[in-house]
Parts: sequence; C-alpha cells; structure tokens
Amino acid sequence: MTLEKLYELAKRVEKEGETSFLAFLDGFLQIKTSEPDIYQRFRGIVEELAADFSFEGFYPLLVFFENKFLKSVKDEDFLQIETTDSNVGVKHQGVIVLHNLRSAFNIGSILRSAEAFGFSEVVLTGYTPGLDNPKTKKSSMGVEENLNIRSELSIEKVLESYGEKGYDIFGIETHKEGKSLESFTFPEKAVLVFGNERFGISKEAFLYIDEWVYIPLMGAKKSLNVSICAGICMNHFVVGLKQ
Repeated sequence: MTLEKLYELAKRVEKEGETSFLAFLDGFLQIKTSEPDIYQRFRGIVEELAADFSFEGFYPLLVFFENKFLKSVKDEDFLQIETTDSNVGVKHQGVIVLHNLRSAFNIGSILRSAEAFGFSEVVLTGYTPGLDNPKTKKSSMGVEENLNIRSELSIEKVLESYGEKGYDIFGIETHKEGKSLESFTFPEKAVLVFGNERFGISKEAFLYIDEWVYIPLMGAKKSLNVSICAGICMNHFVVGLKQ
C-alpha cells in the first residue's frame, strides 16, 4: 500500500463517510512496515476512529495527505447549502450588480453571500462569467435554486431600469466623493454595484451611480478581495434594515 493509494482511500472516506472507513483502515495497517513513522503518528487517531468514527476526527489524517501531496481545497469542495432554517425564502429588495468581474470563484462566493443575506437578485453584466461557466456554477453551490441570477451585457441598461423603478444605485469603491460605510445606511430599495477586481467600476456606469460608498481600511495595502468587500457590504445592508 503506497501513501498515494492511501490518500485516494482517504478522499473516498470524505465523500462516502464511515462506509468507506474500513477500506482505509485496512490500507493504513499495511503501511506499518513501509511507513513506520506515519503509522505511529496516526495510530492513536485511527484506533479512536475505528471505535467511534467522526468526520471531525478524520480530518487530521486528510489534511496530512493534502499537505504531503500539495493538494489544495476550495470552498466548493466541502461546503454544503443548508436549507433547514426557518428564514429560508425571506427576501428583501436589495440587488447586487457585478460588472466585468473576471474570477469565477469570486462570483460564486458573492452569489452564495447574496443568497445567505437574502438579496432578491444578482445581475451579472459585461464579461462577468455567468452560470453557463462551469467554474461559476460549481463555486456558487446551487444557490440559483433560491436566488434570481441573470446575465446582461449592458450595465447602463440594467442600472437605468432599476433607477426607473425607484432604486438608489450605489457604487462600492474608493472614490473622492464617497461616504464611509461606517456612517452610512442603505435604503431598502438599493442596488449595490461592484466592479472589476483590478480596475473597479468602469466609467460607463458612473452616470448611473447615485452615491459612492467605501469600506474604511486601516492596513497599508488599502485593498480587499471583491468577494470579501461584497460580503461586508451585504451584511451592513441587512443590519441597516433591522434598525
């Protein structure tokens, strides 16, 4: 039994649970001679799992293999969408617009946050990858079942349409006329616009922005990943509704 094959058995345990643990246990016992240091290091953990299996107890083994073979994991590899909360389906009128974002992983993260914070819709404009992109689809973890997500080429038409419906439109970005998020409360009918990870909100959207809002930062870099920025703003929006 090689460590590579044992790692494959460990991944099966993560997917299938206790039903696959016996196969892993058999493989683990086979490395007693070939990998004595690893065997002794994890022997106690494996014995405890054999008596009372739990995923939490198994994770030290799995992480060991991931580090050894330089395997990285992403959110979509282990996150699950929980739908047992009594607030599922409760939506407010907040809308997110993502314009010219490049990273499918960032988009998926923002979609999950938008669903979690009860936003009614997310509009993907410009060249922002939509749900037809496999990476966006995977990282969004199926939130399209509970969140209206659509793609539109023109951000001008999208923002103009929301303006005509009585929405206030906010550009989330450092701007000389911007207001600090700390001292700002979003109205109930609000569109939050986020731009490209490197270049920010493009100039064609400027005419439709009613107000600019920025997140005050204390570090030297003065920079946040767009998905983290969006999560902070969405939480602030929801907190404001409750006040």
